[in-house]
Amino acid sequence: GGTVNTPLQGVRISVDGAPTLYTTTDQDGNFTMDPAPAGPFFVQINGHDVTTAMVDGVATPTNFPGGPYYPFVGKKWTTTPGQETNVGDIYLPLVPVGALQETSQTDATVITFPPSVLNAYPDLEGVQITVPPDTVYSNNNQRGGMVGIAPVSPDRLPTPLPPGLNLPLVITVQTSGPNNFDKPVPACFPNLPDPVTHELLPPGA
Repeated sequence: GGTVNTPLQGVRISVDGAPTLYTTTDQDGNFTMDPAPAGPFFVQINGHDVTTAMVDGVATPTNFPGGPYYPFVGKKWTTTPGQETNVGDIYLPLVPVGALQETSQTDATVITFPPSVLNAYPDLEGVQITVPPDTVYSNNNQRGGMVGIAPVSPDRLPTPLPPGLNLPLVITVQTSGPNNFDKPVPACFPNLPDPVTHELLPPGA
């Protein structure tokens, strides 16, 4: 709540499977893709090329993977031939400095928020994911890489949640490039109050 939208210039939006179909956001964060595929298709929205991030209201140079940086998200869009389609607002959360940690090939790696996040949001203490050993790999089957988590404002999700899902805590899992886990990655979240009813769930709920 209370988050101010910052238009992001230089976000590259590319169509999966069609490398010649892409566009880039302008200084107001707007874009047009013409031509675009007809019907359903998938895009990658890549914030890595954004050069400046707003950190506590201060314009700060970005740095991937060290942070701060804007991540990329994948989305499915559907267009109608001959018509302009408005895809609405797209939000990219800011990944803070120190979020990504090197994963181990031999031991489980516990990923938590960096101290800067916990200092600002003490309620997030206890959020973690546990990456099993030798689990992270790239599409070219290269093993290993860095993994991190960052908080996402529930009212600034890349895709809106279904009605009735009022989540007090949302995270994004980011990496230094690999985008696959070959084993389940357990997650732990604190039992925060429902943002609407302010009630805590009882044990086992």
